[in-house]
Order: sequence, then C-alpha cells, then structure tokens
Amino acid sequence: MKTKHRRVKVFFILLLIINTYQLFAQFEHPLYNFPSPEANQQCTYGKIPTVPFTGVANISIPIYELKLRNISVPVQLSYHTSNVKPNLHPGWVGLGWTLSAGGCITRTVNCLADEQEDDKGNRLGFFGHYSELDRDDWYSKSRIDHYIEINDGSYDLYDLMPDEFNFNFCGYSGSFYMDHKGQFVVHSSSDIKVEFNKRLDCISIFDTRDKISSKVKDINGNDGNRTNRTLINKITLVTPDGIRYEFGGINATEYSIPYFNQKDGYLYATSWFLTRIVSPEGDYVDFTYEPGDPIGEAKPVYSEVMKGDNSTMSAALSKYDRECCDAQIIFPVYLAQIKSETGTTIDFKSRARTDLGYTESIFDFSDLFYSYSTSIYSDFNDAGRFNLFVESGKDFKWRALSNITVNDDREKSITTFTYYENYSHRFLLTEMEKRTTKIPLFYEKYEKLIYQFSYYVDKDYSPDKCLPNRYYTDRDDHWGFYTGTHNEPERITSADYYNLKSPSIIADTQAELLRNIVYPTGGKSEFIYDRNDYIKYVTDDGWMDAHDAAIVLSFGGLGLFMVGRVIGSWIMSYIRAEKVLFVCAIFTVLGALLITLDLGVLSKGALFACYVFEAIMFPTIFAISLKGLGDYTKRASSFLMMSPIGGAVGPLLMGYVADVSTMALSFIVPLFGYAVVLIYSYMVMAKKIR
Repeated sequence: MKTKHRRVKVFFILLLIINTYQLFAQFEHPLYNFPSPEANQQCTYGKIPTVPFTGVANISIPIYELKLRNISVPVQLSYHTSNVKPNLHPGWVGLGWTLSAGGCITRTVNCLADEQEDDKGNRLGFFGHYSELDRDDWYSKSRIDHYIEINDGSYDLYDLMPDEFNFNFCGYSGSFYMDHKGQFVVHSSSDIKVEFNKRLDCISIFDTRDKISSKVKDINGNDGNRTNRTLINKITLVTPDGIRYEFGGINATEYSIPYFNQKDGYLYATSWFLTRIVSPEGDYVDFTYEPGDPIGEAKPVYSEVMKGDNSTMSAALSKYDRECCDAQIIFPVYLAQIKSETGTTIDFKSRARTDLGYTESIFDFSDLFYSYSTSIYSDFNDAGRFNLFVESGKDFKWRALSNITVNDDREKSITTFTYYENYSHRFLLTEMEKRTTKIPLFYEKYEKLIYQFSYYVDKDYSPDKCLPNRYYTDRDDHWGFYTGTHNEPERITSADYYNLKSPSIIADTQAELLRNIVYPTGGKSEFIYDRNDYIKYVTDDGWMDAHDAAIVLSFGGLGLFMVGRVIGSWIMSYIRAEKVLFVCAIFTVLGALLITLDLGVLSKGALFACYVFEAIMFPTIFAISLKGLGDYTKRASSFLMMSPIGGAVGPLLMGYVADVSTMALSFIVPLFGYAVVLIYSYMVMAKKIR
C-alpha cells in the first residue's frame, strides 16, 4: 500500500507541473504624436531590469557619463518595444533604439497651440483665454453651453483646452500644463519649476530657421500662416537643487506642419531640446544641434470620417482617400556636440541613410494639379515647381548616427555604429563598438568593447518574418503594434475595422523586436515576449480600461494573493493543511468555471477570488507531497522545485484558445490545473481520514 501511495504522489506531482502562477504584462496605449523619432523615443552586462507596471524590459547600453560637481549627463542607448510599430519610422540609431543624451520637452496640442495668434496679434490659444475658466460658475450649464459654442465656431474661435507638455531629461520626467490661473501645474515625482514668459520666450514664425521662414514666405507671401504667427521658442525647467535646464532656441526646436495642407495648415513647434545646464555654483554644460532635412510620419486614420449618420458609418473607406491620411512634415534637429566648462567635448556625427521610405502615390503632388483647383496645388514658383516644403514622400531624408567621439583629460574614445540598411527594409542597429584610450598618470590603457544585437527576423530578412516592407499600412492594431496580418484589404468599412485592428498571436507581433544582446564579455541576454491576456480579459467588455486594469493587477490581484497567503497560513495552524487545500481547490475550480462562463461582474469577481484561494496552494502541495517519502524526500523535493514550467506553457495555450474563441474561455487552461489540485487534495485527505 505504501508503494502504491508513493506512485500516486509522483503521478500528481507530474500533473501539477501545468499549475503555476502566471504573470502578465500591460498592453500600453501609446499616443500617436508627430515629434521626430528622436524626440518621441539606463546597467551592467546582462542585468536587464523589468518595469513592474508595464512588463517592459528596461534595456540600456552605457556609452559615457559627463560629470561636474553637481551636474551629470549620461550618454547611452535605450531600447523600448513601444518604438517598434509598422507606421513609426526608426530614429537615427535604429528601430526601437533612442540615444539618451540630455533630453527634450514635447507637447500634445489640444485644439489650438497655447501660444497661437492671428496676423493682427489677437491671441487665439489658451495663453490668452485661460481666465475664461477662472470663474465660480465655470461648471454651470450656461457657461458649459458657452464654451461649447465657442469651440464649435459659433463665436470667434479661441482655445479653452491647455496643451500638455511632457519632459524627460537627466533622470527627471513628468508633464506640465497651464491652469485657469495662468500658472503651470507640474506632474512629476520631483518638485520641478517651469519658467516661461509668454512674450519674451516666443518668436514670430518668420524668425525661425531660414529654410522654414523663407519657405513660409514663398508659399504664403509675407502674410504666411495668418492664424499662427507666434511660436514657443524657449522653456526653462528648474530642479529642486536649483539647477536650471534650458530648452529650445531656433536651432534646437522641432516644428511640424500638415503634409496635405502646407499652405494654410498650422506650423507648430512640437519639441524643444536641452541646450544648456547651469548649476547654482556656475558650472555649465552646452548642447549644440544641427537642423536636418524634412522627414515625415503618416498613418491611415478612419475615426473622424466614420462619425456621422449610418450611411457614412457603413461606407467603404480606403487609406488612399486623403481624408483618411494623417500625415505631417517634421523639421528635425540632431545633436552635434556636448561641451562642458572644463573643456570636455562629446561630438556626434551623422550621415544620410538608405532604408525604407514613403513610396505610395498618395504622397506625390505631381499628379494633383490637374485634379484639384485649390490654391495649394496651383501655386508655382518661377521654375515651374510647386511652392511646397515637400512635394513627394521620396523627398523625406532620414539620418543615421555614425559615431560619438569623447575628449576629456581622462580618456579619449570613439563609439561607432553599424546598421542593416536596405531600401526595402527597416533600419536596424546590429553592432556598437567603443574604442577607448584611458590616460592615467604614467601610462595609456587601450580598451575595445563590442555589443552585437539581433532581432526576430530570419537571416534573409524574409517578408514573412519582418514588419511590412512599407510604411503607411493598415497592418497595425488599435495601439499601433503589428498584427502580423498579410491580407490588407484595399477598402474597409466600420463593420470590419475592429477585427482588422485586433491584436494577433505573439509569433506575429514580435517581428523585428530585439531578440538578444551579445556583450563584450561574450555573455548574452535573450528577450522573450508575451502578451497581456489579463488586461485583455478585463477590458474586452469595457469593464475597465488598460491603465485601470494594470493598477488593479498590481495592487488588487497581487495584494489579494498576499492576503490569501497570510490568512491561509494562519488557518492551517488550527485546521489540517489537507482540508484547507481541498477547500481552496474547490473555490478556485468554481472561480475558474465562472470566468469561463463570462458572466460579467460575477466573473470578474471570481477572477479576484482565485488570487486569494490559490495563494497557499504551491507551498502546501510541496509540504504534503514530501511527507512520508522517507529516503525519496530529497529527490522528490528536487523534482518539485524543477517542475513549475507551466508558466512557459500555460500562457501560450491560453493565448491560442483566446485567439480562436474568447479570452474568457481561455481560462479553461488554469481550470484544468485547479481540477488536478482538487483531485489530489481529496485523495490525500481521504487517505488521512482512513
């Protein structure tokens, strides 16, 4: 009988392999904005931390750190998966990578730009009308109706929605906006102060860089951009230690304008790069930038067109209809040099690159003159050319970072970058090599470090294993990530729009994501990506959005797990472990069953209950399974410690079931595991009773 029961234990130990705890990472809702890839996009060898809230690996490669008494400027490469999207161009260091050296401020324009004025100097933006909201009755029906009428254009148009400014520099990050008192409100973990003068820190549109201001005059005459004559030029942020960080200036500010409305569209200042750091002690660091040729970003959008009556909602739309194309021309700047008061210099050299660009005919103005009579298509210059910033998607010219050279009194180094470049593929960083000559007191020390990077593509860059071989594609989901769909319809309706933009299985969505890093030591970090099934389940029927779901998972679900572990341990001091395990198994089976039935709030509650009742399972199973094994105890314990591999198999099975059915039904996978625990606990308890 003893041998028989040992065999039963071993059998259930093997079955329990599939029953492990599963962690899920958050699907992020990125904002699609039109700063440049550099403005839009910190560790030891092989130690890659993961951000708990999002599940995204915090990947960075250090290059150099400039240090003064109270100022530190790290220069490093940073990688983020949110920068790998079918309709997002790579920055100057490759797909997914960003060069972190200084920092910048970007903004999201709401309605009109805050600083916007007309040609008569009348303020149209929020800076001139924030006091409209500084009233005790601002929330009354009559005032709300007045605000709506204003923004509908019933009265002279002006803006009552402040823009949101986001900053990231030298370890500080956050956002700020102007409130109804005309004061800036900052959201950050640090006490950051904003210094900005609405008159002194703004410039005329004709005082921007020559290539921009002269073209504005060519297109519009001296009246250019009549409803947007003023642009923010400089912003200063002050940190709690009194250090001032100055952003912007004519050659350190990026601008954008709508591609299909270059004559009458608004030219906005979108990003302000760090130009100077000054400490209270007088230490300083200066940053110099070089303006680049225009680049662009575009994606198909259908949301605005699909609003309206049913006939409009059901109409078939094509991404090649210009009302469905959201395209912007961006006037970028590139970091050229960092220089400190001590004489240390860091020089950045860039070059033109050859990679995938915009080739679709929708971006070619040459065939539009005969089809359209609007002034933007009929204005020719003396050479018979259109008076436009950009006439074709082929005119966009992106750049690549070639090398970084450091010169100081301690070391001299040059860091070079190697890329995969091809006109029909995306721009990928494949290698970074740093050669350093250190200069101690009596001798020189030479050092060579090589980092190599590979991605989820095959060696021949087969189209089936890559992102689409063109930009401006519908093969992205609602968050902008790749769906893996190879069937891209010419025209779509609102009825099939949702399914077309639904996320796909992980094998497709990880195309061209970073796969591994090989370090100078020969060691390697491998990156394996998984989907967030939990967030998808609780957001499928609109019960909560992804942000709230992530908070609930972090502080609700895992908090309940801890509560269940503590309470369960206390109960087992009074009641036999076998009985407690049996009761918990019953409730987890019932909870998983309710989830699969998809009963709304009841199923969501059952999901949280499972956290409580599964908390004591594994440690209790471990203790019970080893009891009475005698000489087999050590061997059995080693098997138990090696057995939890269900976390590698369970999520894949759940993802497959979710893709072919529903997310709720995919919980049949953990239901099976809970059922095994229930049977096991019953048999152990029955043996104890006998």
